[in-house]
Amino acid sequence: IIWDATTAKPIKTLATGIPRVHAIKFSADGSRLLAACRDDRVQLWSLDKDEMLREFEETRTERWVAGYRPAIAFSADGSKFALYSPKALAILICDSTSGDELRRIPEPSRLPGGLHIALRRGLGFIDDLTLFSNTGGWIKVWDVNSGQLLQQEDPGFAFSNIQYMEFLPKQDTFVAVDILNDETTTHEDWTQVSFHPRKLLEPMQ
Repeated sequence: IIWDATTAKPIKTLATGIPRVHAIKFSADGSRLLAACRDDRVQLWSLDKDEMLREFEETRTERWVAGYRPAIAFSADGSKFALYSPKALAILICDSTSGDELRRIPEPSRLPGGLHIALRRGLGFIDDLTLFSNTGGWIKVWDVNSGQLLQQEDPGFAFSNIQYMEFLPKQDTFVAVDILNDETTTHEDWTQVSFHPRKLLEPMQ
């Protein structure tokens, strides 16, 4: 359901047909919406026309952990978006107008033992040319155009449980949401929201 933030009244309803939508993202101009569910189906919607432009079936079952949260992100200028594909073990960079794939960045998302980690997922554009990822507990920064890895931190890094990240260009900071335990344990979950200077994720010299 799309709501008017001023009047708090619903504007329209999109019938996605996918169960348990776990993540949504709006493009900066409000013309596009990404909707993703836990089985890694991701839909690109045109909010101007109220129609689905593209659906991505990116589910993987072999050596995979259920109960994760999908990773999706729009670039700041809204021209492209990123999603994590367990099926391809890659980050897909796509055109926001058509949904066509522009680039595929291989990302196995695994710890040394070989198990593919699904719980710890996060994607966020630092700017239109640089992408943060946390798919498998490894903090990485990528050049979007070339697919080159610019920076990597091991799972011992302070933010290994990031499942959401948003950059605030005017403040030159980013917001990080860390979630521990998630829904696959009987322990109480905890969530930490924190603000950090962008320089923490600048490429290493």
